[in-house]
Amino acid sequence: GTQSAGALEQTLLQLAEVVSNTNSKLILADELEAITEPGAGARIIAGMLEAAESHSGTCMLLVTHLAPAIIEAAGKELRTDGIEARGLDENLELIVDRTPRRNHLARSTPELIVRRLVERSQGDAKNVFTSILGRF
Repeated sequence: GTQSAGALEQTLLQLAEVVSNTNSKLILADELEAITEPGAGARIIAGMLEAAESHSGTCMLLVTHLAPAIIEAAGKELRTDGIEARGLDENLELIVDRTPRRNHLARSTPELIVRRLVERSQGDAKNVFTSILGRF
């Protein structure tokens, strides 16, 4: 009976079944926060991590941009490994080290993307992106 449920409700129902099952498992989740607002997403993910952690045979790995908020919502340290963009090359392409660094909270890439947009745009758009870049 969840045919009328939205994406958030449907996902949470399915994930709750998985995390509460006592069978050994590896749970991989990519940007769960995308289905709700960031503050709520961090609290929901922290709760799912807690439920998964209660079963010794369960490991949950998340790809997220909300690590600090999730750690705060969990109320304890969580292992955080990061993949980080190092900058832009001469062609304004991202230089990314795709090897995760253990116990490292990586910076995200929006500032670099905005910097690239400043360099590649003209006129009013360039002014908009320059203003945004100044906020970083």
